Amino acid sequence: VLADNPAGAMIDRDGEPVGWLCPNQPRTREHITAYLHEVVSEYDVDGMVLDYFRFPSIQRKRANSCFCPDCDRKFKAEYGLHIKEVGDFDERFVKFRQDSIDPLFEECIQLIRDTKPEIPTMMYLGAYSSVIYRAQNWPTWVRKGLLDIVCISGYQATLPGFIDVCRRSRLITKSSNPDGRIYIAQGIHSSNQKLNSSEEVIERIEKSREEGAEGQVLFYYKALLPFIDDVGKTCFARPAEPETLFPHKSSD
Repeated sequence: VLADNPAGAMIDRDGEPVGWLCPNQPRTREHITAYLHEVVSEYDVDGMVLDYFRFPSIQRKRANSCFCPDCDRKFKAEYGLHIKEVGDFDERFVKFRQDSIDPLFEECIQLIRDTKPEIPTMMYLGAYSSVIYRAQNWPTWVRKGLLDIVCISGYQATLPGFIDVCRRSRLITKSSNPDGRIYIAQGIHSSNQKLNSSEEVIERIEKSREEGAEGQVLFYYKALLPFIDDVGKTCFARPAEPETLFPHKSSD
């Protein structure tokens, strides 16, 4: 997409393009909504997972964005300053990024529900820090009923850290909307975590369930293969019943 439309790229503080689409660019909205409409209308999908629906993390200084002319004009119209005049953690900058994502996200969810209302929607999220660092205002999305499932990243090096993420994320989810469902994503082998035995995987699944997780996402399949039989027999002995997971979306 950026090869055909390089002007649609996010721009960092130094004026260099970042390999992400800016949500304030009209062609970004056109591309994403057209893509989603094709997927949900032309393919027999059981659900829709929206990943990377965000800005790069503020923590990643070289990728922090966006400072393109469109963002600058919108920011100046709202706050009377050029966007580069405020810091990364200035509340105006944080809110501007959230306000840039929210309308496009809501439009996409509405498109999915208008086209195929029976399928659930889920988003992978980096826990509570995503609200500030990545402009994913997910507690508000859950409160508004825009997400059927939040899939929270449980990529934590220690078990206590993992349990803390599960506990806090469930509290945020259920206090935002009692009907919100929470899944936990576990990094069997990820950039910052590696589980080395089926016992470790099973323990984390069991701990997440104790903290109220209603589903699991195990990343990634090849890394799971050495443990898959033990994990399956121990944690998933009873087959799932999809029709009971989202009764409010029944097509009957």
